[in-house]
Amino acid sequence: RLRPSGPGRWQGMLTDATDLVRAEVSGNQLAIRYPMRDGVRATQFLYLQPDGRTALNRMTFTMAGVKVGELNETIRKLD
Repeated sequence: RLRPSGPGRWQGMLTDATDLVRAEVSGNQLAIRYPMRDGVRATQFLYLQPDGRTALNRMTFTMAGVKVGELNETIRKLD
């Protein structure tokens, strides 16, 4: 659950997060940052596409400042 915390800013909790989640909206981009278990930090960028039904999800996982994984996917809303 994310709640507004200022203009273009949100904060709250997500299932995988171990602490406060911070999110910022800028144009078609939603940037989400949060800590996970075992010292892993997630940084996620969702880009809404012009069709309004598709989003590109780019996620990076770091531990002690070193990239340990990434996720790239396309999310589509079905009828």
